Formats: sequence, C-alpha cells, structure tokens
Amino acid sequence: MPLFSVAKRTLPFLDAFALGTVRYAIGVALLIALLVAVEGRQALRFDGRLRAASGVGMLGITGFNLFIWIGLMFTRPEHASIILALQTPLTALAVWLVRGQRPAAFTLGCVVVAIGGVLLVVTRGEPARALAEFRRVLKPGGIVCILEITRPESRIGTVLLKGYLRGVVPALAWLLARSADSPRLMRYYWDTIEACVPPRAVAATLADAGFVEVTRHVELGVFSEYRAVVPPAA
Repeated sequence: MPLFSVAKRTLPFLDAFALGTVRYAIGVALLIALLVAVEGRQALRFDGRLRAASGVGMLGITGFNLFIWIGLMFTRPEHASIILALQTPLTALAVWLVRGQRPAAFTLGCVVVAIGGVLLVVTRGEPARALAEFRRVLKPGGIVCILEITRPESRIGTVLLKGYLRGVVPALAWLLARSADSPRLMRYYWDTIEACVPPRAVAATLADAGFVEVTRHVELGVFSEYRAVVPPAA
C-alpha cells in the first residue's frame, strides 16, 4: 500500500490536514455523483438523521486519519500497511470463531486477497517468493486470484489515463489544498501504476511457482484479474 510510504515521507513537508482534505473531498464528490446517478436525488435525503450521520461520519474520517498520522510518527510504513490490511480480515475471522457466523464465500475470498497482500509486504516485495508461498499453503485444486491496476495496453488508453492522473487529479488537488506538494503526491499514483510488474511477467511468475491454468481477465483496460490453479496431487 503506497499510501503510508508516501505519507511517511511527506509529513515533514505537507500538512496532514490538507492531505486528508484532498483525499476525502475527491472521494466524497465522486460518491455523491455516483449515488445521484444510480439511485437519484432521494439517496441524499437523511430523513431527520443528518446530525447523527454527520457526527458519525466526521468521527470515523477524522479519527481514522488522526490515528494513522500519529502512528506513522512512531513506526515504519510497512507496519501500518500490515495493520490496516489485516484489520478487516481478522475481524471477519474473529466473528466466525467467536459467534459461529461463517463469512460469505466472497468475503473469504477478500480475506485471502488481503492476507496475500500482507504476505507480499513480508516477503519484501518479491513476487516469486510470495507466489511460492501461495503454492505451498494451497491444497491441490486451490485457486489463487490476484487483482491489481495495470497500465492500459493501448497507446490511447495509456495517454488518457496518464493525462487524467498526472494532469486533472493533481490540478484538483492544488485547487483544494493550495499546496505545491499536493499535485506531486497525486502524480505519484500514476508513477506506481506505470512501474507495476508487466502482466506477462506476473503470468510467467505464477507458472514458475508451479501453478497451472494461468489466466488474466481485464476490465476497462486497467483492472487486471490473474487466476491460477494448484495442480492435482500426483
């Protein structure tokens, strides 16, 4: 999760309040637009619960960011990534263990993905080591699924996405935060996508780790889903 590495390095130069404002202002604007487009204007009605919704929302957003920024002052970004990534999966598993409420199959799949991401951090970003560990712990017939944002294969798609993430989003960040460092931070997001491991290398690494039936499904040209199967026992 690049957020914490970036945040750790920007704390001495960028006001944490401005950074949080940019992040959530863009997210809230997109969410409101999506709600209105899908459910209509009635989705924005609070029916007398505006005060409660505003209070809980402010507490959740500000509390989360406050603890994140304070925590990053005393620990490494990798530790913050691991803690946050494991928070929800461990909650789901704890509810299953304590209350006997088995998570849905989709939820369990998300748990596996989250733990896989943590494993990638623990293995120091070496995909081959992480995939070899996946292969070791999965039973014959088990399936591994990897989701990531990849650079578009078409030249036009690459130009459009790069222009949006390195031009439009940084401009909005500057307008909201009025800080020269905010656009630089937002441009880093595209840099991480551009530097991702190429899809062919991911598929080859899965095969080298001992998986079979390696496939890649792409949505909207950027969302990649890699799927591979552990071969049957001999």
